[in-house]
Amino acid sequence: KAIREERRTEAKLLRKQKLEEAKALRKQKLEDAKQKKLFKKTQPVTIGELIFGMSSGIIFGLLLIIQPFSIAELMTPSTLPFLDWLKLIGFLIFVTGLFDLIRLVIGVSNYTGQQVFLIIGAIYNLSYIPVFLLLLNQPGIFPISLFSGGNIDFISSNPSEMTYIVYFWVIIVIIIGIIGGMIGKFVKVGRYSKLKAY
Repeated sequence: KAIREERRTEAKLLRKQKLEEAKALRKQKLEDAKQKKLFKKTQPVTIGELIFGMSSGIIFGLLLIIQPFSIAELMTPSTLPFLDWLKLIGFLIFVTGLFDLIRLVIGVSNYTGQQVFLIIGAIYNLSYIPVFLLLLNQPGIFPISLFSGGNIDFISSNPSEMTYIVYFWVIIVIIIGIIGGMIGKFVKVGRYSKLKAY
């Protein structure tokens, strides 16, 4: 009789333990599902972001390439090459806009496609750096008089001049921003990898 009672007690304890384990497992599954849902909500890339990038890139890029504004007469012979520089940067911006268009077409939920184009876009961003370094090495082509209201005639290539120092650091900040944008793209690639793992 004592043995039977002991077995009953053991069976009760075992049932209780299994019930607690089942509850804990259910709770864990619910928590995992909640985390997964929350994680999927925070997509690395949004449709709005791609629409903005595509439209601004294509429109602004085309404006710089076509240059439907007559500022050539405002340029001096030394600053005329700046218009060619604008066309070059416009082409780069236009292509960036096309990348966003492709990413919009493939869809934000196509994780592998987004990863591939984020990597291509990050590598492509490198092409902006030599273009800005070209501007840095030829400060004379920048039409500073247009932006300063005629207060500054030209940017000296003398590194000790204040105009050159400001000009130099503005371009360096732009280049750092480009590198930051590249890093941001690789971070998004990593986030997509985590989404794929879920």
